[in-house]
Amino acid sequence: MVMWLFYMFGYNVDAFYLMKVLVFSFVLGYLSYRAHVADVSAM
Repeated sequence: MVMWLFYMFGYNVDAFYLMKVLVFSFVLGYLSYRAHVADVSAM
């Protein structure tokens, strides 16, 4: 629902920026798993 709200407002981001954010979120998830802060279900 929120993505449609951003779409209606015309908020667009660059595809490269979106890929960087996606990789960053995966890295944070992996590091939190390795530090035993989160389990597999949190990833």
